[in-house]
Amino acid sequence: MAGLLVGKLLLVYLALHGRIVGLVSTFWFAIGGTIDLRRLFRDLAKKEVDILDDGRVTDAAPGSSQTGPDNGHA
Repeated sequence: MAGLLVGKLLLVYLALHGRIVGLVSTFWFAIGGTIDLRRLFRDLAKKEVDILDDGRVTDAAPGSSQTGPDNGHA
């Protein structure tokens, strides 16, 4: 009889513990995500746009060993 009571109490404890951890985690990530999104949009608003930048890369970076589009491999 006592073992059954302990088993039920353990089940209730684990169920509540899981829900509490889930709620805390949800709020933790929601708050952190909101802070990061605000920071992202603030930084994007400060970014200076280069109208001449069309996204192409014409030369390898200085110090790079790239020799061409296939990186020198046949």
